[in-house]
Amino acid sequence: MVVAIEIILGTLVLLVVTYVGVIIYINRPKGKLLAKELEFRREWSEVTLPARVKPKKHVQYIGLRIKDFKHDRRGRIPEIKLPDGTVVNPEVELYDEFGNKFEFHHSGFVTKRYEDIKFTAGRSKRFMKLPADRRYTKLRIRSDSPFSCEEVYWQDYNSK
Repeated sequence: MVVAIEIILGTLVLLVVTYVGVIIYINRPKGKLLAKELEFRREWSEVTLPARVKPKKHVQYIGLRIKDFKHDRRGRIPEIKLPDGTVVNPEVELYDEFGNKFEFHHSGFVTKRYEDIKFTAGRSKRFMKLPADRRYTKLRIRSDSPFSCEEVYWQDYNSK
């Protein structure tokens, strides 16, 4: 009887710890916030980056969070379709302290309790690791079709 109670309590503790771990993973910080509430149009929007934007890990990307955005999993993967049906194709450029430009391209979506659009340096699945020996000072974004963005953030992580 005592062994059965210990097994049940152990199982309950394991379930609670797993649940808390999942909640922490889902709500894990999304990176370094670069800007909030931006409107992107044909003209370049420029964001001055804080000094802490520097690649330290293996993978870097710029994330765009658009209010009420949901990726259509049945649609074309590279397509970014806004809630109103407009398809956008933002251009994203990152500049280092020496004035070198790094073009970022739509490379997928980040899906948690939200859905964000992910841009990485390089083309499609062949992403480029940014040089770590410099600071990145400026981010520029534009779009032929205007759209609003709740957040723009920098993510730097090691893939599993």
